[in-house]
Amino acid sequence: MCTHRPSASASASPTGLTVALNCIVAEDSRYPVGLLLRDHGDRTFADVLAKLRCQKCRKPPAPVYLCAGHREHNMGAPPDWAIELVPGPI
Repeated sequence: MCTHRPSASASASPTGLTVALNCIVAEDSRYPVGLLLRDHGDRTFADVLAKLRCQKCRKPPAPVYLCAGHREHNMGAPPDWAIELVPGPI
């Protein structure tokens, strides 16, 4: 079972999920959760959201989605499901 609380760790998610990042300046990006785990270790979603930055404009991306499959955007296929990840209070 996957929980999507900000305190949930990325490793608690089912395999095959992606984090979809959206930026108004740059192109949208998708990162497999497994790649985030491999490159940055097991973090909570709150920690991941606090550190994410667009590589082009260096601002936090918004919105950010946790997706199973692809997220519908610019004529893409609809996702199996997608949930918006909202950062906690600063």
